[in-house]
Amino acid sequence: MKKTFSVIVGLCTLVLVACSKDVQDETSSTLPPPESFTITTESKSATFEWDAVDKADGYFLEIGTNSSFSEIVAKTDTTQQTKVQFSGLMPSTGYYARLRAIHKTNPSFTSNRLVEAFTTKEEEQPELALAFPGADGYGKTTTGGRGGRVIKVTNLNDAGAGSLRTAIEQSGPRIIVFEVSGNIKLSNRLRISNGDVTIAGQTAPGDGICIQDHEMVIAADNVILRFLRFRMGDLTQNEQDALWGRYQQNIVIDHCSMSWSIDECSSFYANKDFTMQWCILAESLNKSFHEKDDHGYGGIWGGHQASFHHNLLAHHNSRNPRFDGGNRSGTGGLSPVGADKVDYRNNVIYNWRGNSAYGGENGEYNIVNNYYKPGPATPSSRSARIMQISKEDNVDPNLLGYGVFFIDGNYVFGNGGVTMNNWAGGVDFDAGVSAAQAQRTTPFPFETLSTQHTAEQAYEQVLEKAGAAYKRDAIDQRVVNEVRNGMTTYNGSKTDYPGIIDSQTDVGGWPVLVQTTPLVDTDGDGMPDAWETANNLDPNTPNANGRDLSEVYDNIEMYFNSLVEGLY
Repeated sequence: MKKTFSVIVGLCTLVLVACSKDVQDETSSTLPPPESFTITTESKSATFEWDAVDKADGYFLEIGTNSSFSEIVAKTDTTQQTKVQFSGLMPSTGYYARLRAIHKTNPSFTSNRLVEAFTTKEEEQPELALAFPGADGYGKTTTGGRGGRVIKVTNLNDAGAGSLRTAIEQSGPRIIVFEVSGNIKLSNRLRISNGDVTIAGQTAPGDGICIQDHEMVIAADNVILRFLRFRMGDLTQNEQDALWGRYQQNIVIDHCSMSWSIDECSSFYANKDFTMQWCILAESLNKSFHEKDDHGYGGIWGGHQASFHHNLLAHHNSRNPRFDGGNRSGTGGLSPVGADKVDYRNNVIYNWRGNSAYGGENGEYNIVNNYYKPGPATPSSRSARIMQISKEDNVDPNLLGYGVFFIDGNYVFGNGGVTMNNWAGGVDFDAGVSAAQAQRTTPFPFETLSTQHTAEQAYEQVLEKAGAAYKRDAIDQRVVNEVRNGMTTYNGSKTDYPGIIDSQTDVGGWPVLVQTTPLVDTDGDGMPDAWETANNLDPNTPNANGRDLSEVYDNIEMYFNSLVEGLY
């Protein structure tokens, strides 16, 4: 009996050993770890995917903060899925993933562990609603006519149905587009009195729009002007700027070309949250019809939180620019928006004569990374001048009477010493003020540009992209060529100053702007059928204000931006 039991036990032991061996062989030798293990990360989540393993009944996935998995932040129960997502992870954080396959017939057996490291993405920032992609500086969040009705300019008349003037005089949010190109000859001042408006000059078919004979004035808040020309001329003998505005807020002047003014070419001061960018201001008329005689001036610039960047000032006698100050006794004291806080950078200044920049009484200024290139009209005594710091007489005893400036990184063509140290010969002073009083050694903490350049980089960028550059006219092409080559083509007819002209006739007058056939727009929403179709919009259903293509921009804004996205 004892012997028989031993045999049975031995037999059972043999069977168990054999069974155990079979299972062990089956699990350890035929259950490999999952293959094609991929990890796709977002800022706060990750998705894990792998190929199914033959003879596996499920999988077990763990996420740890280190390779030893001493801290597990997420794990699955046994899952039959081959794709798993974990949320609640931290942005920009490194993790480890550990994956095992579980045997179909013996869950206690698993494959070898597969370990992979991964890092989540940076936290996603919500899309910022700028005035348009490329808008920068203090005015960059101006909304203009966003969400408003589309008004088409269909003729070049001064007034009446289909004219620019009638579109501007409407009220409420509005987006003005063009179905015509050419010169709009004004019979009197064109004034924007109702804000919440965007005027998109880049929509003009053909060579674009030019406004002539009278000034355009911005006298309202929340205004965006893009890709327009303002070439006033002297036919009406009006003592006016080509384009100007003051005492307003939330304004962007982008990629515009101004010239042939009898007063300043373009003045913007005493505004708040203002940007002028990528503009060309050239050839203000010098000995023209101004009561003060010679007055070929670039502009009066300033504002409380104002940015002037990537602009070209060329062929002005003086005021390149004149900084207003915003709090001068001689101009009425403190402006309605406050004293000047101005960021002036990445501009190009060429061929000044009487002065480059001056003024700034009682204001604060960053003058950074601008490019100064004296031209044939520039006297050698002023060829290195970046700024003349002015001093106001009879000043309020509570005010300094002069501005405070951070001036750095500016390049003066032909003068390595001043380029190296802008204050060593590049800054002049009125009597009663000195560098010890006016110089700031660190930048004012003003609104920074998202895209900044050195002065030399800015020079190339501005010459390539500034002005109504969607289709540059012959005037801008010539001016840019003169800057690049350090020369002038014409002299003033009365003064003979090279490049500093006295009438638009000195340079041949207004060029012809060619009109082409407007693009087909079946539903009349301002977006061409072909563009709508290419962007999966319905060309038969007006939807200018839809948000099908962006969370923050109207569909029609996306169209505007698509035309000029390479010019920033």
